[in-house]
Amino acid sequence: MQKLLVKYPMPNNWTEVFDKGIGRYYYWNMENDLVSWLPPKHPKSIKCQSAAKLRENRLKMKEREERIEREKDHDKERDSDDDERSYRSKHSDRRDRDRDREREDRRHRREDRHRSKKSKKDEIDPMDPAAYSDVPQGTWSDGLESNKTRADSTASGVLYQQRPYPAPGEVLAANKEKTKKK
Repeated sequence: MQKLLVKYPMPNNWTEVFDKGIGRYYYWNMENDLVSWLPPKHPKSIKCQSAAKLRENRLKMKEREERIEREKDHDKERDSDDDERSYRSKHSDRRDRDRDREREDRRHRREDRHRSKKSKKDEIDPMDPAAYSDVPQGTWSDGLESNKTRADSTASGVLYQQRPYPAPGEVLAANKEKTKKK
């Protein structure tokens, strides 16, 4: 490098600076912050801003672009809100018609569901004897003996409702009769 400095001497406002990162000298103009890898008077010398300055300028540009983009987005949102308001006012009649149509559709669906429930109730269960013979359709208790209810008729009151099993006294009496017969 010393040979280059002898051949191409540095102007007064330039200085030689060692870059520890790459282990080389570069040349820096202290007045306007331009840098060069070769002495400034060398014919192949390219003078440009330092990496730190370029980085700083790029950061400023990026921040400015982001700010402009945010302003554009804000303007678009404001415009879309205005458009939506005008759209709403222009199309309120259509919206009302659509809402009425939806209500009618819901009412019809409800009625259809109600009709289908009735038709299901009217259908005969395939396991019901009335479905495959001349027996009239009945309830689950039709055909059971009616003289015994199989419920305790002695229990009464709110807490003692009739139980679906015989009274203990009836069971004892029935057991006593069975033992007498044997």
